[in-house]
Amino acid sequence: MKNIFRVAGTHHCESILHSARNVMCTIPSTESFHALVRVCPHIHNLHIRTGSFITLAPGFATLPLTRLHCHPIFFRRAVENQGCAFALLTHLELFRPLNREAWLILAQLPKLTHLAMRCNRDLGSYSQLLATCISLRALVLLSHPTETEPGVLDLLLDDPRLVILFKMDDYAADWQHGALTGHDYWERVDVFIKKRRSGEIHRGTLFL
Repeated sequence: MKNIFRVAGTHHCESILHSARNVMCTIPSTESFHALVRVCPHIHNLHIRTGSFITLAPGFATLPLTRLHCHPIFFRRAVENQGCAFALLTHLELFRPLNREAWLILAQLPKLTHLAMRCNRDLGSYSQLLATCISLRALVLLSHPTETEPGVLDLLLDDPRLVILFKMDDYAADWQHGALTGHDYWERVDVFIKKRRSGEIHRGTLFL
């Protein structure tokens, strides 16, 4: 973010930032976040790590976001406190599990097709999430459930949209690779689900 403050005063660099579509950043302060939104108003793909103390920038709701990677607190604050509709959002990755009372928020996102989050202990609840968010084409759990009740997996095996990402060493590097080439874990998940639907991969295979 120091780089944004340093270059924001020059016309050439402001022009570059103004056209930025993919941004990954760690936001240390409200001032930094407001600067980011001001100089990069056309972000489509945002990977942001920020503290819960951050006050959302006034222009955040108008960003044309199609992909967002963030903490659930940040996401809920954007929706509940600033009224962000996320009308264009198709891919959402949450760095922690999202409380069940917030699932209706997800169901109201008009174009959301891909959702990823850390797994909570109640694996069976994800069948309810899939039923709530009928527009989802993929629900990716980014961690392995530590405990699974007998029969719980049986409730999920019939829905090919659920994928458990077994292990990935560096999510940040995967995001950067996707931003540059279009090849990332979202793409691998789509291929995996397609193969499950066609029978090329056994339908009961959840782990990618």
